Amino acid sequence: MRILKTIVSSAVLSILFGGCLVMSLHPFFTDTDSVFEKSVIGKWSDKTGKAMLEFKQFGANAYRVTYLQSEVSSSPGGKKESGEPGEFEGHIGKINGVLFLDLYPDKDSWNRLKNDALAVHLAPTHTVSKVWVEGDKLMVASLDHDWLKDLVTNDRNAVPHEVVEGAIVLTGSTEALQAFLKKYAGEPKAFPGADEFHRVN
Repeated sequence: MRILKTIVSSAVLSILFGGCLVMSLHPFFTDTDSVFEKSVIGKWSDKTGKAMLEFKQFGANAYRVTYLQSEVSSSPGGKKESGEPGEFEGHIGKINGVLFLDLYPDKDSWNRLKNDALAVHLAPTHTVSKVWVEGDKLMVASLDHDWLKDLVTNDRNAVPHEVVEGAIVLTGSTEALQAFLKKYAGEPKAFPGADEFHRVN
């Protein structure tokens, strides 16, 4: 699990969640229940100009999402290194009028792993974030791990899951995941602290 979080890349983690990453074994949305949201298409930059996010249409209702951070901190010394692009397949679904983004590692990025033995031991997973566009701003708010931890501690049946090395891994079907989102789409604490990106083109 610790290795998987590293492979997903610190660059992506910095924009998609503010704490521990919530991963799902199954998609939140598929090609058949996704919607196409034209407003997200294009390139977006964070406030510092050091992180870029790009959405391209990839099929009728899917996106190829590329994230590039110009510098990342390598472990364990914290030395700054040039970032590499992370590519994802993205689907957007609408629940209770709210747009949610499902990201999954793109095969091209997965194939760039340089150690075959390591690659076959890793499991690509899905993440979910609320997304919305305000003028020239793209807002991204990921599902909060601490909030979810409190929820499932009080109600084990709130959503199908397992706890692996302290991290919550969602195990429910797409239908179960959408039912969960429908119930908590309007809960502010579930998706707090949106990251802000500004349109480049």
